[in-house]
Amino acid sequence: MDLNNLEKTIENIKIAFNRTYAEDILKEKISKIKDVYISSWEKENLEFLKEVYNKTSIDNGFPVPVLTVCGKGTKEIRFTKYLAYYLDPNNYHGLQYKFLKAILNQKCKEADFRDDWHENCKVESEYYLGKSTINAKKFSGTVDIAIWDYDFFIAIENKILSGESDHPDLNLNQLERYNELISNNSDLKDKKTIKIYLKPGLNNEKNKSGWSPLSYEYIINRGIKILDESKLSLTARENLARLLIDLAIGPFNKVSDSLLEINRLAKELLEEGFMLQKSIKFDRLTSEHERILKIL
Repeated sequence: MDLNNLEKTIENIKIAFNRTYAEDILKEKISKIKDVYISSWEKENLEFLKEVYNKTSIDNGFPVPVLTVCGKGTKEIRFTKYLAYYLDPNNYHGLQYKFLKAILNQKCKEADFRDDWHENCKVESEYYLGKSTINAKKFSGTVDIAIWDYDFFIAIENKILSGESDHPDLNLNQLERYNELISNNSDLKDKKTIKIYLKPGLNNEKNKSGWSPLSYEYIINRGIKILDESKLSLTARENLARLLIDLAIGPFNKVSDSLLEINRLAKELLEEGFMLQKSIKFDRLTSEHERILKIL
């Protein structure tokens, strides 16, 4: 072996040695980081894992979406009446004005309603808006929920699975037709008006034909805050929890399988310790069903 080849060989040995040494150091550092991460994850999630495991135990039962179980979850009129019952402070759910104000007070402030707008209001499902005529074509309409007093009117149109209904003789969508009916109704035209389009998810929707979007998610989150109030009676708490469960679970999907999977993952993570794929799946499922777990 000549001197040049010897020098090259020695240099290659040095490079290989240094690379191996660097790789060993890197592996050691990665191992330490991994150990710290696992220890931190287990410390931060241990109590949460125990809580979720107990909440989702099949022996304790799962929350039942009443309307969906009865086959009525996708019937908008029944779901609308259910929601309207809790919005009405005169009904015997034990919430008085709490739920109504939690859902609508911000919009009422923005519309410059008086501060005590809720105190004597009336709530009605399937409220008849009246009749009107455009280009010799007569039409009428009924809004899903109406809330009113002498100086204001709130219209809520609830859409679960269907979109806006068409009219065979008019080029106006459903909300536009309702706008016409409200503006031409002598009992409503001089009142401050809020019009709300209620849907399971907003999908980044903006105001539609002058109707402000509102999601079930918003209602659920506001309802959960009421559940946290210490002065709420046990009956009122149970009633509200039942409504929120129906809103969160039905009529859109059934989550029993997901709750069982969450329970299984929690059990395995508690017994076997941190496992990356299972922890990722557990975090995803608990995030997707965060509202259900909060209600539980």
